[in-house]
Amino acid sequence: MITEPRLLILDEPTEGIQPSVVAEIEQTIVDLTSRGGLSVLLVEQHVGFALETAGRYYVLASGRVTATGSGGAGAATEVRGAMAI
Repeated sequence: MITEPRLLILDEPTEGIQPSVVAEIEQTIVDLTSRGGLSVLLVEQHVGFALETAGRYYVLASGRVTATGSGGAGAATEVRGAMAI
């Protein structure tokens, strides 16, 4: 963060992490993005975590966008539906 990047790419930051640390990661992402000037591209299978931190979401299936919308906990049903096989 020293170089003041405009984009932070995180690939499944919750994978294998204990729940208390996941909450810290979530809060850190929210804090960083709320300051402005930093966007986060988050790839995550943990839907609740991803939506809590996201301003927008995209669901991918076989390399194609199958659903998109505004983030937030209210989008969980739509996202889970788009992820169902």
